[in-house]
Amino acid sequence: MPSTLRNPGTYVEFNNELAGASSTMFKVVIIGQKLDSGIQAVNTPIRVTDPKQGAVFFGQGAMLAGQCEAFLNANADTEVWAIALSDDNEGAVSAGAFTVETAATGSGTLSLYIGNNLVRAGVS
Repeated sequence: MPSTLRNPGTYVEFNNELAGASSTMFKVVIIGQKLDSGIQAVNTPIRVTDPKQGAVFFGQGAMLAGQCEAFLNANADTEVWAIALSDDNEGAVSAGAFTVETAATGSGTLSLYIGNNLVRAGVS
């Protein structure tokens, strides 16, 4: 502050000359399923630095690809590692149905979220 400042009040200065960057480095490990179209080997950690890398490493539409994309879009500063797991070949494909038992009052689109995925169906 200049020594000629004569206005009443409180004036504060900070000298950040000796302050350094934070020394705490955080890392995140995301574990999830990959698709056969992904190029990354299972049970092997790999660093993911871009939200779109997950689709290449783990397959477009894979659970792990979506998790990596969501995390990096929300927090691009934290170091992210991912470990892919293979799909369970013994698992059974699930199936289901929704039945709407009243007549539609007009044409439009029905939007449903199933397992965090948006599904749209035409209604008439």
